[in-house]
Amino acid sequence: MNITWNRLFGSLLLFVFFALLGGCGKGYDETPPAVSGVNVSANEIVPTVAGGIVSIEMAFSDDQELNQAIMMVKPADDLDGFFSWTEGDWNAFKLVELNGDNTSQTFTLLAPDSARGKHLVSINAIDARGNESETFEFFIDVQNGLLPYIDVSSINGQSALPIQLQAGQPLEMQGMINGGGIFSSYIVSVNDSAVISADPSSSMVGLDFYPATVPSEMSGTGILSIYVSNGSTASTRTFAIIID
Repeated sequence: MNITWNRLFGSLLLFVFFALLGGCGKGYDETPPAVSGVNVSANEIVPTVAGGIVSIEMAFSDDQELNQAIMMVKPADDLDGFFSWTEGDWNAFKLVELNGDNTSQTFTLLAPDSARGKHLVSINAIDARGNESETFEFFIDVQNGLLPYIDVSSINGQSALPIQLQAGQPLEMQGMINGGGIFSSYIVSVNDSAVISADPSSSMVGLDFYPATVPSEMSGTGILSIYVSNGSTASTRTFAIIID
């Protein structure tokens, strides 16, 4: 008799436990917050200048209590391929507390003097239960007249990456470097080995003006870099290459 009652009591405890567990599950929050731009659209490109201030208002909502929002800024991938590049170290990170289930928040971003080109802005939110929103993304395009502008139209007749080069053969680049004042240093490197090193003492550099040769001892994949400085600021462009 005692065994039967013990089993019955144990079964009753299990029933109560699972009933309570099922009751708790009914109120469990699995709905992620929603994030939308008030004055910016998803994937929009927002123009600004170096040193400029960009204010972005975002709206956050959820069916229950919100918790936090995070905004990150980093250089965007090369969206325009061969003909454009991003300059500067703009790695911003902003974390804000959110209250209620429907609110807005304004993020203010200062474009660094060292930045130019497109930068990706991503915004996420989490609620009190830890549910994370889908990422809201847009771009900031920084125009910067302080930095030298390296405009490359082709390398050895090619304008698609990676660039195919021949070891020991001429390196022929077409394009122009201008803006940012008088250039005191101009360096072209293949895998960190300088093939051009000059002091132009000029406000313009034609990329076809200085002769160069692809190092004969190199082969395989690598990086071609173009660096120019006016003494106070500098720009660098890099291109993926394959040397046969």
